[in-house]
Amino acid sequence: PGVPGGGGVPPSALAHVRPPREVPVAGPAAQTVRRLVRDEAVDGHVLVFLPGAAEIRRAEAACAALARDENVAVLPLHGALPPAAQDAALAPSSRRKVILATNVAESSLTIDGVVAVVDSGLHRQARATELLPELREQPISQASAAQRAGRAGRTGPGRCVRLYAEDDLRRRPAFDPPEITRADLDEAVLAVALAGAAAETLPWLTPPPESAWARARARLEGYGAVDPTGAPTPLGRRLAQLPLPPRLACVLVDAAARGVVDEATTVLAVLVERVRAGRSPNLWHHVAAFDDASTARRAAGARARRQLRQAARRLPKGEGEGEGDVTAALLAGFLDRVGKVVGEGTGRRRIALAAGGMAEVQRVDDATFFLVVLEAEQRSPSRPATATLVAPVTAEQLFDVAADRLEMVETRTYDRARDSVVLVEEIRLGRIVLDGSRRRAPPGPATLDALLDGWDVPVDVTLRARVAHARATGAEEVPVCDEAAQREARRHFGAGATSRAELAALPLATLWTQALPPAAQRALRRAAPTEVALKDKKVRVHYPAGAPPFVEGYVQDFYGLAEGPHLGGQPLTLKLWGPNRRPLQVTDDLGGFWARHYPELRKTLSRRYPKHHWPDHPATAPPKLLRRHLSSSSS
Repeated sequence: PGVPGGGGVPPSALAHVRPPREVPVAGPAAQTVRRLVRDEAVDGHVLVFLPGAAEIRRAEAACAALARDENVAVLPLHGALPPAAQDAALAPSSRRKVILATNVAESSLTIDGVVAVVDSGLHRQARATELLPELREQPISQASAAQRAGRAGRTGPGRCVRLYAEDDLRRRPAFDPPEITRADLDEAVLAVALAGAAAETLPWLTPPPESAWARARARLEGYGAVDPTGAPTPLGRRLAQLPLPPRLACVLVDAAARGVVDEATTVLAVLVERVRAGRSPNLWHHVAAFDDASTARRAAGARARRQLRQAARRLPKGEGEGEGDVTAALLAGFLDRVGKVVGEGTGRRRIALAAGGMAEVQRVDDATFFLVVLEAEQRSPSRPATATLVAPVTAEQLFDVAADRLEMVETRTYDRARDSVVLVEEIRLGRIVLDGSRRRAPPGPATLDALLDGWDVPVDVTLRARVAHARATGAEEVPVCDEAAQREARRHFGAGATSRAELAALPLATLWTQALPPAAQRALRRAAPTEVALKDKKVRVHYPAGAPPFVEGYVQDFYGLAEGPHLGGQPLTLKLWGPNRRPLQVTDDLGGFWARHYPELRKTLSRRYPKHHWPDHPATAPPKLLRRHLSSSSS
C-alpha cells in the first residue's frame, strides 16, 4: 500500500536506491548484497534479480570475497544452467545462500527461506523480429516489480531493495506486453491453418501483430508447410505431429529423407536441451562433444534424442541410409538464417544475413565464408546481433538445398576510369551473394541505362534554341527538343554505344532532324533554317538561347545588298566583321548602316587595309571574297 508494486511486502521493508546510470547493474547489486549479509546480518537467503547470465557471472565474481568471509553460498540461477546447478540454487539449505537469478525465479519457481530481495529492475525479453530474434534489456513492469518483491515475503516478514527510484517505478507500464505481441508465431500460424480457420475471425484475447503473423506465414510457406493461400500442405501436417517447433521439425523431416536421422537428432538435442561443451559458437564442436557433456545435460539431451528418433520412425525415408548431408538437413529449417562473412574485427567476424541486416560472431574457421545463425542475441537495435551458435556451410551445400530460392541478378555500373559499363552477374540467396563474375557489358538497353545514369548528358544548345525559335514562331508540328528529349534521342540513336564518349560524339542535330516526319522537317526548315542566302553565298544562322537569331560575316560579304536577309518576315540581326575578323557593327538595318555608318568607317578601313575594296556605294557593289587577302591583312 502506498508504494507501487509492493507485492505484499510492508512499505517499511521497501527501499529504493538510485545507482549511477553509467555503472553496470552487477556492481550495485553486489554492494547491496554485502550490506544485507555483512552489515545487517539478514537471517535467511537473499534473492537477487539480474537481467541476464552475463550480469550474474559478474555479480558472482564480485561476491567471491563475501562468500569466503561470511560462509555464504553464492549460486547462479538461469535457464541455461544444467539441471543440477538449478537444483542446487532451489534446494532447502541451512547455510545462507545468495541466489543470483534472472526472471526465471520471478514466479515459476519457489525458493524456501528467502527473506530479502535485491531487484535490479531490469530483465531481458525475447522479441521476434524480421531478421534475428532480439534479446533486449529493458525495465520491468510494475506487476513484475510486485512479483519480485513478493518473493521475500512468502513464508514470513521480508524486505526488498530496489536499485531504481520510486518515481521511476511509477512511470513504468502496469504489466508486461502479452507474449503473443512479441513471440515467434510459426506454431500459432500452423495451428490455425490446420484448424481451417482465418486468424482475423478468431476471438483473440490479444490479437497477434499483423506484421509478425505475415512473417510467420511467409516462413511456413518457405518451408513448404502451407501453400500460397495459407492452407496446410502434407508437409505442414507432418511437421505438426512432431514434438518440435516448425523450424526444427523441418530439419528432422529433411534428415529422414536424406537418411541422416541419427546425426540430425543429435544436432536437435544439442539445440533443444542446450547441450554445450564450452563457449564455442561452432555447433559442430558441441555435437562432437555431445557424449562428453556434463552428466545432467547429457542425460537431458539423450532423452530428447531418443524421443526424436522414435518420432522420426513415422517419417518418409530416403533411399540411402547415412549417406546424406546433415548440414543440408539443417539448412532446410534455417535457410532464412544463412549469413556470409563480409569483414573481420578483433577476434570477431561480421556477417551479412540473407534476410537483411548484420550480425557478429567469434572467429570460427578461417576457411569459412558462409554460416547458419542458429542462436543469436540482439540487445540493442542500434548494434549488430551477436551470433552465439552457428554452423559453417559451403556454397555447394547452399546450392543443393536452396536451388529454387536462388536468384540470378545482373547489375551494370559505369566505370569512369575506363569509360565503360561493368556487368556484374551474381547468384544471390536473399541479400547475400553466393557467387559472381565481372566483365565489360555488351551493348544493349541496360548498358545504355548505366551510361546515362547520373551523367550530365551534353546538350546541343544550338539545336534546342533553333527548335524553340521555330515553335515560338508557329511551327508547332516540330516536337520539343529540350534536355529530356535530347537525352532520349541519344538513347535512341546510341543503341550500340558502350561508352559515354560514343554517345557524346553522336551528330545529334543531324540524326534528330532526319528522324522527324517530312512535314515537321519542312516546317523546321521554313521557320528556322540553318543558313540563309546573301548575294552569291550562304551564311549560317545562329540561334542563341534567349536572344534573337543572327548571321555574321565580313562586311564585304554583304556588298550588293540594299537590305539584310529576313526570317519569318523579320530582318535578321547582322554581326559585321572587318578584315581582321573583329566586330565592326551589330545591326538589323543594313540599309541604314550603309547610309549612316559606313562612309565614316570606309575612311578608316581604307587607310588601314588599302588592298581591300571599299566602294562608295556598297549596296550596289559586287561582293568581294577575302580568302586571298586574309593572310596579309589579318594583322
